[in-house]
Amino acid sequence: MEAYPNEEGLTADMVDTTTIRIPLLDIMSHKADQGGAPVYAYMFTYGNSYHGAEIPYVFENVEDPTAEQEAVEEMMSQAWISFARDGVPSADSLPQWEPYTGEGGATMILDTEPYMAYHHDDDLLSILVPDFVPAYENEALQNTADAMGVVSSPEAHQTEGGKVQVLHPGDVAFCPPGVRHWHGGSANTEFAHIAVNTNPELTGLEWYDRISDKEYAALSTE
Repeated sequence: MEAYPNEEGLTADMVDTTTIRIPLLDIMSHKADQGGAPVYAYMFTYGNSYHGAEIPYVFENVEDPTAEQEAVEEMMSQAWISFARDGVPSADSLPQWEPYTGEGGATMILDTEPYMAYHHDDDLLSILVPDFVPAYENEALQNTADAMGVVSSPEAHQTEGGKVQVLHPGDVAFCPPGVRHWHGGSANTEFAHIAVNTNPELTGLEWYDRISDKEYAALSTE
């Protein structure tokens, strides 16, 4: 599988998406966007991996470990101790662990031969969860009447020629008629809002092309 080339025999039906992976992408992207302490992402793929499978290795508590398992234990334990002590996970057998950002998607793949990956499962998630769109933003649009959106999850909003507004749950974005605008989430997260049309007799929308990734990355915010 392209997303996990280190795992022979892994098939799409063996990958958890909605229970663990996508919710964690939402959380990581939100924390990274806050601009506080760095976020460090990982996927533990050693052996028969599942949610929580790494814990015995972190505490070097695998029952009757093989030499290979002992090496994984040492790597995991060192990384967790380093993170607790210095705020940065590291171990002798690990490459440099880069912080996660929505744009970069840096994720440490923890296995017998660990490596850094970047947006490694975007294509897979887009297949398994059709409404998942990395760096999600919608096409530009304009309304035929005054409208507003009540935000229920973090999103960005921009009218043509204006700066990007970063909106949070409870914020309201106003969209005057005939003005081209778009809404979007941070990288790897979707956005959600409740759209309210102030004139029920005018319900039309006109759609335009989606903004390019280059335009999206270059946008300034207020």
